[in-house]
Amino acid sequence: MPDKRKQYSCPKCGQDKGFIITSKIKGISPEDRPCKKCRTISVAIKNKGRKAWNKGIPLAQETKDKLRVVNLGKPPPNKGIKLSHEIKVKLSCINRGIAVEDFDDFTTPVNEAERVKLKKGTLRQECFKLADYTCAVCKTRGCVLNAHHLNSWSKYPELRFELSNIVCICQICHKKFHTHYGSKRNTKEQFEQFLKDKNYE
Repeated sequence: MPDKRKQYSCPKCGQDKGFIITSKIKGISPEDRPCKKCRTISVAIKNKGRKAWNKGIPLAQETKDKLRVVNLGKPPPNKGIKLSHEIKVKLSCINRGIAVEDFDDFTTPVNEAERVKLKKGTLRQECFKLADYTCAVCKTRGCVLNAHHLNSWSKYPELRFELSNIVCICQICHKKFHTHYGSKRNTKEQFEQFLKDKNYE
């Protein structure tokens, strides 16, 4: 018995759509209906610039906690991507609440040379060796280690290269500490409280 079905191809890309038995779908004849790939692209173009359906709807605390657990320890998507000078200027103006035209200079002094000195120097290695390459928080050995400043880098510049002010902790515990206490204003007392309360668990 001969097959009476008609074979169609996409009017946009020419891809074979196979056999379509339904005569009309949403008022469009099968001959004029694009393939699934072209329909997806059309919807994406149609929705471009539209406001997200969940914009302005506050998330429940349970949802926030789930998202936090999923993303904990993951590097941010923009990690390693260097910002242009123009974007840095815009971000500085946004943080200070001024117009781009009123920008005079950055408020924070550039201390990149000192950070490079810390990374390339022997101080970090001395800290790791002193701790026997073991995290001071979770006691894990043989993981990715960070040199954490007990009294923060920005608020206590005189203690930046003091071995007594640096402690060896793993990357995961380091992330958890700064998630709990923030950054730039950390103290030795916060770290002691972090160990005491076992906030890393």
